[in-house]
Amino acid sequence: MALVRVFKDPKGLPGKVQPEFESEVVDLEQAAFRSMLGTPVFTQVEIKAGRYFAIDDIERTTPIEYEGIILQTVLLEVSQPKNIITTSIQGRNGSVKEYISDGDFLITLTGGVIGETENGVIKDINQFYPEVDVRRLANIVKVPDSIEIVSEFLEFFDIRDVVVTNHNFNQLEGTRDFQPFQISMLSDSPIELNELVTPRIINIQTTVPSEPVIQTVNSPVI
Repeated sequence: MALVRVFKDPKGLPGKVQPEFESEVVDLEQAAFRSMLGTPVFTQVEIKAGRYFAIDDIERTTPIEYEGIILQTVLLEVSQPKNIITTSIQGRNGSVKEYISDGDFLITLTGGVIGETENGVIKDINQFYPEVDVRRLANIVKVPDSIEIVSEFLEFFDIRDVVVTNHNFNQLEGTRDFQPFQISMLSDSPIELNELVTPRIINIQTTVPSEPVIQTVNSPVI
């Protein structure tokens, strides 16, 4: 079984009123699986379940757990700035650039949560709001810590852990079974901190008692 995608030829042909189109045949067997709507899904985004500690839990004694979620109707956008210091010099046009390092990846996750389901099948279009998944996703974006994310597309950039910086949920007019969202994230790399223990040198001063001095007194001879 194949899916035919039709798109406009970017080159076009001069003198033609109607645009020229080309077609591309995509093998549906390459799809990972099918969505709840029956459409082929070639890649998805999975946010793993995890736990974190509240900001005011200084002693880290009460972990808060959150559930994971699989997002099938989603698009990803990845960008990465570079950390560069520019210095202007008098009498010279432009500036001197000093490369410091690569910045964090900026990730935008745009998609939607589908309607309420039962055994993987949508109950009724435009009738049931996806309350369970929306609450699950709302709990994830509130996590004040790094979260684990799995995506074939993000693997190209070695992105496995992210931190949520911003999120947006908006309503759609005339429908209830689809909740759109947009989540902004930064890539994160776990850092292991090792405590350095510096040995302390203790100077112990010992006092050795001196030997008693025996004085010989010569008495006068009478």
